[in-house]
Amino acid sequence: MIRCPALTIPVTIASPPALVPAWNNLNLPSCLPGCDGTATLYTVGAQPPLVYSLSGPATLTNNTNLNTLCSGSTFTVQVVDAIGCTGTQSFTVPSPALNFSNNVSSCNSYYWPMNGQTYTQSGTYSTTSTNPLNNCVENHSIQLTIQNGSNSTINISSPPPYFWNCTNTTYSQSGIYPCYSINAFGCPDTQMLHLTICTLAVNAPNVTTCENVPVTLAGSPSGGSYSVSNPYTGPSIAYTYVYTDAATGCTDSAVGYIDVLLPVSVTAVYANSIHAQYANIIWQAAQGAIGYEIQYRSVEAATGLLREQLMRRL
Repeated sequence: MIRCPALTIPVTIASPPALVPAWNNLNLPSCLPGCDGTATLYTVGAQPPLVYSLSGPATLTNNTNLNTLCSGSTFTVQVVDAIGCTGTQSFTVPSPALNFSNNVSSCNSYYWPMNGQTYTQSGTYSTTSTNPLNNCVENHSIQLTIQNGSNSTINISSPPPYFWNCTNTTYSQSGIYPCYSINAFGCPDTQMLHLTICTLAVNAPNVTTCENVPVTLAGSPSGGSYSVSNPYTGPSIAYTYVYTDAATGCTDSAVGYIDVLLPVSVTAVYANSIHAQYANIIWQAAQGAIGYEIQYRSVEAATGLLREQLMRRL
């Protein structure tokens, strides 16, 4: 009979992992009274039945049901399973978060006392705080709309008087005048009127000329512009002279008239007593004429040349 040696097989018995109690179905406590939270205990990997025990501001019913959980409190849970394995875990009850939101409209800027910040731009802003009375977390947010007042300047040049609708006032003196108002958003608007009262004396003289004779217009003060060409040639017409004072920006105008006289027709012209050196010429006087020109031709006796001569009679 053969006897074989015995084999020795090493065996390592590992300790089971430590148990870790956990909770679920957590109902946060209310801020007031703040100790009405609930939860359910469980442990993964434990051999039932399990026995829980706890220390701290909480109560345990039916072995797994946590009650009277207080906001912000901490307590410790110990678990023992069927084979004697144990585990311990501490829990802190979260404080419930309260959410507050508001729409805010403000002129130019807004100071938010919740976080001590001043805002000048529209937008959504938020901050978080803890209420010292109940230890509850409060989430605050605002939808901010910044409305802006306006500041503007207008420059006016006007003959006196000048009526400004903004102030419902008539002004006769140059100066700077303010107008304050509240716009549709309730924000202050400021307008500044820079007023120049104009006292220009612009003149456009009436002139008379003959047909096809250019006439030079001379409005005053000089340096303005005309509504017709200058010098002017054409029919009778009313013209406008516009002058702008470069120093003040004041502009004024005047109207003048250009009277263009048509040629005068002379009728019933005849001559008598015609001699070698002279002749009598008679014609019907033309209405409105202030003088006459007589053009005639003669033949020189010595040379036989034809001469044209012009004689004026006023």
